[in-house]
Amino acid sequence: MIPKIEGELISKALQVAELNKSAVRSVIDNDLDKLFSFLKEIGALKRWIKTTLIDHPVATIHDKKAQEILRKISSGEEMPADRMIKHMEEWTGQNLSYDGVFDGMDEKEIWDMGSEQFYSWFSHSEYIEGLFNISALILGVSVPSQLEKYVDQARTCYAFQQYLAVYSLSRTILETAIRDIGQRKGRLPRDKGNVSHLELRDFNHMKNKIVPRFIKGEVDNIYAVTSGLIHGGKTVNKDEAKDVFKRSLDVIQKLYDHYRL
Repeated sequence: MIPKIEGELISKALQVAELNKSAVRSVIDNDLDKLFSFLKEIGALKRWIKTTLIDHPVATIHDKKAQEILRKISSGEEMPADRMIKHMEEWTGQNLSYDGVFDGMDEKEIWDMGSEQFYSWFSHSEYIEGLFNISALILGVSVPSQLEKYVDQARTCYAFQQYLAVYSLSRTILETAIRDIGQRKGRLPRDKGNVSHLELRDFNHMKNKIVPRFIKGEVDNIYAVTSGLIHGGKTVNKDEAKDVFKRSLDVIQKLYDHYRL
């Protein structure tokens, strides 16, 4: 990742964290004017971050706190400000969210992004909405270009509503990440040219060597679910595709963090 982009992502992620604290304080102080101002700033920052991640689906971020915040924003996990918005909406009956489908983008902004990202038969709005709402992989280390391509293609397939492909690629992404970690830690052999070592074709062997016990159950579940599709035993809808992709990236992020990579 370009250092300038990484620096901007870190800076804006940390700003989101500070603004969340400020929003909480404004609630305690019963200062609604400040609260709405903070929520608006948070919405604008989150929009910038998620828009930037469209072009950087695998982001190398060397700041641990920023990694955590970016992961939450990318996956749609709630932060304190999001919960406050929901409570206030329930209380007032008004739509106070600055975090709608495109975080307040107007039609011109959506059109400009769609034109820049994609020209074809597919609706620009649907395409950008898909990329905007699907998780990105946030790590503290660079990964093989092959893994980046798989993540990028899975996100694109989701935007194209090709949910079966997202499932299939989620399994491939998981295998590729586990293989990379094993090779970095010296627990798995490296490929020799165009020939893959037999150990690298056996997922269970790689998993048992690399995946720690605390996350093995989740890895097994993801692999079993996605394998069901590959063997022709499943259909997939939008929510299922988004969920299994998010879970796969969550597991991968935890594995890289566990091994301090």
